[in-house]
Amino acid sequence: MPDELVTLGHVFEDEDDVMDYAAENRRLRLALAAAQEAQARTERDLRSAQASIVVLRKQLTPLYRALQAVFGEIDAAGVTPDQPEVVASSQAPRVSALWEEWKVKLGVGSSASRMIDALLVHGELSVAQLIVAMKAAKQTVYDAASRLNRVGLINKNGGKYSLKKL
Repeated sequence: MPDELVTLGHVFEDEDDVMDYAAENRRLRLALAAAQEAQARTERDLRSAQASIVVLRKQLTPLYRALQAVFGEIDAAGVTPDQPEVVASSQAPRVSALWEEWKVKLGVGSSASRMIDALLVHGELSVAQLIVAMKAAKQTVYDAASRLNRVGLINKNGGKYSLKKL
């Protein structure tokens, strides 16, 4: 076959085949260049968006931290979306007097008496909430809970503490 053109292992029947393949090659090269340009634009847009997010984060961080503090206080108050009411601190005088007697027995100002006060005001609280409400360290909360448990004054339910009914 003396009329055949051979290019890189492919045998072309005639010059029209060569022209068709050359045109297809140009078309594919143009499509590739367009795709590469689109990718470069997308990467530039992504870098720009990331820079905008960094600026936004810097601007919103103080607000985020302030809201964390506010929600910490709300949690310490024992108010949750499914339980919006806060336990009233004004109880029947007889019950209040009994708790005051217990606080004297446990030591006025002791961590156990401060835990009683926090639970009287807020109702059921977690350890994290007690830390905030009592302004105490975690171990102090655990020690107070242990002391109150020994004398039978608190309940623990699912990681939250509450006072027993007197």
